[in-house]
Amino acid sequence: DYTAQMVDQFPYYDPANLKVPYMLLLADLSYCTAEKRSWEFYDGIVGQDTYAAEFHNLEHGHFSFSLIYNPDAAAKKSFEIALLYIHHFLKAYLYDDAKAKEWLAKTPEEIGFPTDLYKYKNKMN
Repeated sequence: DYTAQMVDQFPYYDPANLKVPYMLLLADLSYCTAEKRSWEFYDGIVGQDTYAAEFHNLEHGHFSFSLIYNPDAAAKKSFEIALLYIHHFLKAYLYDDAKAKEWLAKTPEEIGFPTDLYKYKNKMN
């Protein structure tokens, strides 16, 4: 996609240089690119707690707010789950909340979330 092409041209691009905990929440790009987004950036981060989720029923527009926009039930549930991940990430790393960090380490199955809505990865150091 366009972003990946631009990043590849940046001479200092190196995910290994990331020095802070990182969370990536993605809409499913297959609706506009016919290909899944690459996990290359996520996989290249080393030495930091790193989390990523790709939501299969979300499009980029779902991450913006509009009074007239009314997404379907799967998109609403996916967005709700994304907000819970953000909430726990901020609690874990802004307030050093051990329980929030434990929650982030769990699989969707352990939390009780529907696994058909998204793919989740974490690397904790």
